[in-house]
Amino acid sequence: MRAAEQRQIQRAEGAVALLTVIACALTLFGAWVITGSVTWLHAIAAVATGTVGLHLGLRTVRQTSRQFPVGATNLLDAAKLNGCGEVIGESTLCSPATGTLCVAYAVELRLAGNGQDRVMYRDAVTSGFEIQLDDGSRARVPKGRIRLVGDMREAMDLDNPELESYLAEIDGRRRPDTPYDPFRYNVVYESLVLPGDRIELLSAFEPRVNAKAPSTLYRKSMPSVLWPRTVPRIRQLTSTI
Repeated sequence: MRAAEQRQIQRAEGAVALLTVIACALTLFGAWVITGSVTWLHAIAAVATGTVGLHLGLRTVRQTSRQFPVGATNLLDAAKLNGCGEVIGESTLCSPATGTLCVAYAVELRLAGNGQDRVMYRDAVTSGFEIQLDDGSRARVPKGRIRLVGDMREAMDLDNPELESYLAEIDGRRRPDTPYDPFRYNVVYESLVLPGDRIELLSAFEPRVNAKAPSTLYRKSMPSVLWPRTVPRIRQLTSTI
């Protein structure tokens, strides 16, 4: 894939150089047609114009190659954005804010008072789940970091031993009864993702061969599943809560 990308870039750079030479030749030809002769001034102007055009053309090619590094001619050929579907998975993850079982959660600790609402801590993780998209394809969100976009609900019960245990695991030297507590908070917000929720993909997902799918016949394309390029970013559309 890298070699193919390099060949595409080299062909594009060669095309830019060829167009630059043609543009210089046409400039000199136009000067000859208009004035009847070609002077050193005309040649210098043509070379300067060609140099600037070559620089701008090569810079555009390189910027485009960085923006589309997958080897596809179009980002949408290799990635899916804004697909919607239903969450499929098993609720094995426990949210530290309310103790609710889910497939993904986001928790936010805030310190409100004196007209201010400061975010003291924010975290979002998932145990991994799949999404059955409306177009029939399937996306997979692996275990680990996740970004949940949307409104968060306030957790009413602040005396939650699970939350304190969760924070103690993050900072074993934490002293919650002192003014130097880095997680000092008085408001807790939470967002949950459960099986059956409808969500929208907000980050790029690209197809990968699905190793868990049953084998296919010879010459038939291997089944694929959409996989996030970076930390998956999703928006919750409807919730089963």
